Amino acid sequence: MDEADQPIAVVKLVVAAPGEGWLEGVRVAPARRERGLGRALVSHVTDCAWRQGLETLRFVTDAGNAPMHRVAAACGFAVR
Repeated sequence: MDEADQPIAVVKLVVAAPGEGWLEGVRVAPARRERGLGRALVSHVTDCAWRQGLETLRFVTDAGNAPMHRVAAACGFAVR
């Protein structure tokens, strides 16, 4: 949340099947991008997923979404 109590970054972690999680709707407010918020958010949610015992964590994004590809690579995701 920012100083006006507005969200600046969101993500949803869904347990799709036993041991498998999906990240949905990773978003950072346009005015707050390029500051590491997406990376910090995905990293935090990934850590939460591992602590919950999930073995696999996935997400889908557009092939042209270079910012999310950079975030994913920085957080240890691999293209499959």
